[in-house]
Amino acid sequence: MLEALCGTKTIQKILLFLFVNGKCYGTQLHRLLHSPLTPIQKALLRLEKGGIILSDYEGKTRLYQFNPAFPLLGELELLLKKAYTLLPPQEKK
Repeated sequence: MLEALCGTKTIQKILLFLFVNGKCYGTQLHRLLHSPLTPIQKALLRLEKGGIILSDYEGKTRLYQFNPAFPLLGELELLLKKAYTLLPPQEKK
């Protein structure tokens, strides 16, 4: 649904996952979304370079979350909320 806006389905999935869960790490996304790890890592890097998300290390694990300083965060969250409500139930899992 947001693929045209986000550029890739991977970025769409990452944004929706972060919207629902708050934080994530690359391998977690790889396992839960059943997607290859390399595209997920590239998408996370792209989102981080764009200032949409930020990362921090917790031990050896690099955790990602939305950047609270991102100027359009409120609007992005409203868009993600709307997109999430339109997802079929099997995709919400």
